Amino acid sequence: MSDEVRYSKSASKNKVLRLALLNAWDSTCYWCGEPRDFNEVAIDHVIPHTIKRSDLDLLLADLLRGDPALEDEYDLHAAANLAPICTPCNGEKSAVISTSGRFEMKFKKARAKATDVEKWVRSFGSSNRVAKAVMAVTTADLENPRSKQSLTDFAPVLAARLRVLDYTTTDEHDDPNADETEQVVVTLDNAGRRTRDLIEDLYGLDLNEALLAPIRATKSAITSALVSAIGAYFEDRGHVEPDIGCPIGRMRIEADGLRYDRLDEQFELTGSFDADIAAEVWVTSADGSEIDTPQGDANGRGHFTVRFWDDGHRRIESDDYVELKWTGNIEAY
Repeated sequence: MSDEVRYSKSASKNKVLRLALLNAWDSTCYWCGEPRDFNEVAIDHVIPHTIKRSDLDLLLADLLRGDPALEDEYDLHAAANLAPICTPCNGEKSAVISTSGRFEMKFKKARAKATDVEKWVRSFGSSNRVAKAVMAVTTADLENPRSKQSLTDFAPVLAARLRVLDYTTTDEHDDPNADETEQVVVTLDNAGRRTRDLIEDLYGLDLNEALLAPIRATKSAITSALVSAIGAYFEDRGHVEPDIGCPIGRMRIEADGLRYDRLDEQFELTGSFDADIAAEVWVTSADGSEIDTPQGDANGRGHFTVRFWDDGHRRIESDDYVELKWTGNIEAY
């Protein structure tokens, strides 16, 4: 297989690419988000490859914020412009091309997943017979009675083999209310995947939905601690009760532990974080005659633990208390 990963006229290459895209999107249609089997999706060009050049230039200028380098090299057949789509959505989406809302969000996510897609395809190209056999199983048409029966017969053997493997999977957490400067990734080991399955079976929620409350609580706790550090910095310099404005900044959270405590009947999420914020601060001038508005900044990193549970109505609640263990001191200035 060529080093270049893109949509092509080769059915066999596109089959590998389709599986890579489906894997990157967690076996869902990228447009509706519903779970889909390999044989239920096709490869979609996020920006249609039939678009007129003049329209493409205008669209890219908006989507890529006028970056001429990105616009000039944009390849409509590259992995960054491809995603798995189900048949119903394929018809709906064709009429929804705009530079705002849903389309722009999907465009950005496809670009973000491109590196993983390319890596997966290249890895398959150098794989052994086991990888190719697994692909044959993964892409088998379950509507075919013989294929379905074969998989059913061998399922217990395959399940037993998979259980002995200890591996991790990493996915982005998607919060529709989050700022673009907030990044959250969730890594699951075997125990984490069992906990995820428990959440899905008991509450009918996918993991992304279930983690909205605990991750939002974690973000809030980190931001509050950094805001407090800014306040303490100005108080140490003689300002009484400084008024701190709405903070803005960057935050990355990497959740790597998901467990269920059977005694407390609560779930626990653990991981690490790295964050920095800036905020306008209102303080009284040295002579007390006027109000100054300097900028306050704070940054820090560390580890977190947050617990969450079902409220009894198939909704997830999270504890307001989030345990934060900072690596070193929070820097404020």
